Amino acid sequence: MVHGRLLPIEAISDFCSSFRALAENTIAQTKQQFVDFSANLQAIQMQAREFARKGAPDFNIFTSLGVQYWEVYTHTPFLRELLNPNGIHGQGPLFWIRFCQLLGLPESDVSHPAWRVVEWQKENVDIRIENHQLGKAIFIENKVYSAAHSGQLTNYFEIWKNQFPQGGAFVYLSIHGDMPDDAGFKKHKLYPKAAIIKELLTISYKHDIAGWVRDCLSAVEPLRLREILQQYLELIDYL
Repeated sequence: MVHGRLLPIEAISDFCSSFRALAENTIAQTKQQFVDFSANLQAIQMQAREFARKGAPDFNIFTSLGVQYWEVYTHTPFLRELLNPNGIHGQGPLFWIRFCQLLGLPESDVSHPAWRVVEWQKENVDIRIENHQLGKAIFIENKVYSAAHSGQLTNYFEIWKNQFPQGGAFVYLSIHGDMPDDAGFKKHKLYPKAAIIKELLTISYKHDIAGWVRDCLSAVEPLRLREILQQYLELIDYL
């Protein structure tokens, strides 16, 4: 009806024919666009599969084994191995020297030949590197998705002070370099929390360990080791 008048049947028929033609044309265009999209998608998928076949960019040995969050059986032994100048990585003191530089240790201490990496968690200290000739040691308490507890930092600090009177470094390593929880300390006449905090070095995986590994990676030649270090950097990104 137009202005109160009925449309002629011919006008209605023409309108319906035009609408049907437009709809059919739109459907045909949409179908063609879908066909084109499917073809392009298949090409992209083929390229992605070929890229994965040649480079395996998503493969990571740590995540594949499901050990990326394991503090005791992944991160601690891996870092301990890198810090050992006599380790099977074959790079001599490379990792050791640059880690000591990260901690700000004197060069004269770093180059001393009597440093020894303790192979396991002696007296429950995660990473323990000793030099009895200097009377110094580096104690590292490593935390990945866990927190200091049961006054353990006080216990380790007492061991460090008693056995290595010349110091070295007392380190708390966590994902973001946070200060340890109060539960990591306990009352102690000689070593209260404030005294421990004063000497405690806090470092992080995200910044310090990642930066250290990248720095060392630039000096590593063996492709086998370079790939493992690169995958470990990816692992840190996952944390």
